[in-house]
Amino acid sequence: MADVRGGAGAVTGTVLVDIDTIEAVANLRNQCRMIGHPLHQGNHNADLWIAATAIRWSIPLVAHDAVFTGCPGVQLLTELAG
Repeated sequence: MADVRGGAGAVTGTVLVDIDTIEAVANLRNQCRMIGHPLHQGNHNADLWIAATAIRWSIPLVAHDAVFTGCPGVQLLTELAG
């Protein structure tokens, strides 16, 4: 796996949307709705897709946006406090 912190050895790429990703989005939206996490709200739709894609591909999510904090199933790598 690539060094997720970046630098000269980091590898980037594009992940494709497939049926498993679409299902991950639907499942995550429902989970977030049930626990009251903000990712189920329409104004966070892009963030929902980002989180669900990380879950689907079993990769950590590197982000410094508090909306991902406490997201079920997301391995969040961040410098945010808490």
